[in-house]
Parts: sequence; C-alpha cells; structure tokens
Amino acid sequence: MLTAEEFLKSFLFGITPENGDTGEQMEMSVIQQFVNLSYEYIEQLYDITIIPKKMHEHQDFYLDQAGRSYWMFHTNQVPVLYDEQNPDRFPITIKAFFGAGITPTVFPKEWIRVNDKQGSIHVYPTVGSMGSFLHQFTAINFALGTFRSEFVPQYYEIDYIAGMCPIPAFINSLVGKIAYIYLGNILGDVSYGAGVASYSLGLDGLSQSLSTTQSAENNAYSARVKMYKEELKTELALLKSKYGCVNLTGI
Repeated sequence: MLTAEEFLKSFLFGITPENGDTGEQMEMSVIQQFVNLSYEYIEQLYDITIIPKKMHEHQDFYLDQAGRSYWMFHTNQVPVLYDEQNPDRFPITIKAFFGAGITPTVFPKEWIRVNDKQGSIHVYPTVGSMGSFLHQFTAINFALGTFRSEFVPQYYEIDYIAGMCPIPAFINSLVGKIAYIYLGNILGDVSYGAGVASYSLGLDGLSQSLSTTQSAENNAYSARVKMYKEELKTELALLKSKYGCVNLTGI
C-alpha cells in the first residue's frame, strides 16, 4: 500500500501540509486515512478488491454446469489471488455441501484453474484422479436426490483470497491522485487563508504584497486538482478495461 510518507514525497512534494495562519501541521495518521479512503473509493467504484481480504461465499448448483461440463465458478470479488506454481500461497478451497451432519466433499486443489483478473475458477479433473472423486461425489448426490434437481441454492462453498499482491504501481498512482484531490482542496483553503487572493503588508514606509491563485471559487492547489481529475478520467477507464469491471462513474 501507498504510505502517508510515500504520498508526501511524491504527490505532495514541495507542499507543506499545514495551516498557513497557525502553522499547525496535519497529522500523518490523518493523511494516511485519506490515502486509505482513496483505495476504498476505487474498490467501491469498480467493485474490485485491492487490499487482500479472505473471502467465504456460497455458489448455487446447476445441473447443466455440474453434470454435463466441467465446473466453473465466478467469484463475487475480483481479482482473485492465485499462484499456479505454489497453490498453497493463496489457497482456494471449493466444497460441495450435502447437508447438516455430512462432511462436505472437497475438490482436489490440483484440479483448480484460475483466471485471476476476471474471477473465474474452473475445476479441471486431472488424468487418473477423476474416478475416486466422482464415485464419492456422484454416490452422495444420488443418495440425497441432488441430481433430480436442476438447481440447488448455496450448494458450494468457496474460500479464496481476493485482492492484489503486490499492488501495481499504476493502482498506487491512481490512489495518490485521488488522495491529492481530497487533501488539495483542504490544504489549498488553509495555506494562505480561505479565499484570500492577495496579502499586503506595510511597516515604517516599507510595503510588500503577495498574490495567490486563490479566490472565492479557487484555492492554492486548484490547478493540480483539475489536472489530476482530467488524467483520472482516462486512467480509471483503463482500469475498468483491465479488470472487466461493470460500473463506470465519473469522478
């Protein structure tokens, strides 16, 4: 994750996060909250998961899917963390639930194939391992009458980890720009005083004046805020195309 210190060194470089009138510094914990809020904003905007989280969800049984083809599941959260070379690093567990008091049947982890960005999990039986599993799976299903139904709600249980590891630099860049928009509006108002366009100081015949970009509508950092907003329109659309998200809302 992007830390408050990294955010200050990159996106707030040259800007002191303080009240221009009192000199009071904004606490690092507050800055980190805005950074965290920016991660959450992207997650909610596109219904994706960035910060890794353990997920437990139920999937329904469909006869056509389970009986005539290989099993396929679409997770509720994307992307899915998966390491094909080391499946135990981000374990994925799929169980078939047969009812209270009956031990669920667990799909062998060697069968699992994952499209991580789309959240698609395919169960692909390997040679030599299908017989014993199907014998157990089919026998219990027939005993319970499951195959007489085309649909059984919440039949499968899936445990997996959703998120990104490591978080791509592109995502952290988006987070930094969004956090700057939050903070830039606040700091811009208090850097020289809200809405103050110029200062004048006179003392013993000497005078000094300072003009700023602030006004009733703008603050000291409005130009960069507007620039980031324009950049984010394109970059957020790129994120949508990469992870196959459905929602797209203007920022």
